[in-house]
Amino acid sequence: MIKILILEPDEHLKELLKANLNSEFGAEVLCCQTLNQAKATLENEADIDCVLLRGSLGAEDLAISVLNFMLYKKLPIKTLVMGEIDFEEDFVRMLPEKIQIKDLLDEIIKELNISDQKLAAITIPDYVGFKLHYFFQINSFSADIFILIKKKHKDQYVKRILANDNFDKNLLLKYKQSGLEELYVAKEYRHQFWDALISENINRLKEVFKNSNDFPEEYIIELSNDTYNLSQDLLNSIGLNEQTVKMTQASIKAMTGIVKSMDKMGPLLKKLLSNEGSYAYKKCHLISMFSVDVLKKLDWFPSDKFDESLNIMVFVSFMHDIVLIKEDLIKIHSKIDLYRSLASDKEKELIKNHANIVATLVGKYPRAPGGADNVIKQHHGTTNGIGFSEVYNSNLSKYTIVLIVIEAFVIRILDFNSSEDSLKSIISHFYEEFTQPSYKKVLDALVSTILGDAKKL
Repeated sequence: MIKILILEPDEHLKELLKANLNSEFGAEVLCCQTLNQAKATLENEADIDCVLLRGSLGAEDLAISVLNFMLYKKLPIKTLVMGEIDFEEDFVRMLPEKIQIKDLLDEIIKELNISDQKLAAITIPDYVGFKLHYFFQINSFSADIFILIKKKHKDQYVKRILANDNFDKNLLLKYKQSGLEELYVAKEYRHQFWDALISENINRLKEVFKNSNDFPEEYIIELSNDTYNLSQDLLNSIGLNEQTVKMTQASIKAMTGIVKSMDKMGPLLKKLLSNEGSYAYKKCHLISMFSVDVLKKLDWFPSDKFDESLNIMVFVSFMHDIVLIKEDLIKIHSKIDLYRSLASDKEKELIKNHANIVATLVGKYPRAPGGADNVIKQHHGTTNGIGFSEVYNSNLSKYTIVLIVIEAFVIRILDFNSSEDSLKSIISHFYEEFTQPSYKKVLDALVSTILGDAKKL
């Protein structure tokens, strides 16, 4: 059996890599998240065939430390590094930073010189699981769908939906209510399922925005929520590739279409707040929605370039927190919030670095709006994208200042407590908080927008 050591600080990426290596190679996968764990594993585990490290997005120093330890201990185990680092040894090879899973698997096969005969002999699990909520987003699939029934001696996969049959949404709802988290497809159809899911969502978006008057706003909001969450899952699990770019571009275009076409903010805001969509999606959509009128009211942005300005704001609204999967992490917006948080040390590191991480990702995103990476890097008030600023910095990008002010208001709206809060008290609070002229200017524009629509909320 092939034995592979993964050193990956991010829990989500670690689990993705582990699952793929298990399914494709039947490999024994050893996982570490810290330098001390990696040292102990390298010293105590025999016959490790390959080490897999990430040399990007904040993990560079960790990767170099592990490689220096391997060099010191004379452990020239074949090592693949995802990303470029300053380390040259014969046993180390660099791979593209955002390599696709399929390409990474091919590189491991090449590096370990695994023969076709050996690959053929590897037992791959017969079924691959996908999150249940994905099945609500497509109408059918070209292969049979199974549920997993755990048995004492051997798990059993039972066919529940036939190939090409329309999915019974009531049946899926019953599965959800019973606590079922995944449905399964046969291993040979796993890649086709991702393709079908992405294709179906993009087609739904195209249909809705080609004939938007034929669909109720509630349906459009639900669809936009689905595609936002799918884009987030794909970017965090697969990274940037042709599929994920296509999905995120379609989602961002859809959100831009929604906020540009709204006649009145009040009714849409009410429907959005009452929707069962994710907190992350609601925050993203509300920032985009308020940006429409705020940008029009500010003389910073030429009126003849409004579309360009709005595209920047929708893009950064969509992307700026995309690596924060958990709702409680998205709600952390200051050093005090971080200190009081029950997040793990690893999650706190992600929070402190997420602006820089996403800015780096956006820097590689095809045709991202100019300057979007800088806006995202600065969105917590620091110029390097690390941590939280304790004061409001007036030397930031104008788009960043707009994002900071609108996001602060949106967070209060999403956490609105009718017994304690009022629109007047929230506005008063922000005038006390945003005293610098540039921030107050954005707040004036936002308040004008809010009060103009207050009677419709």
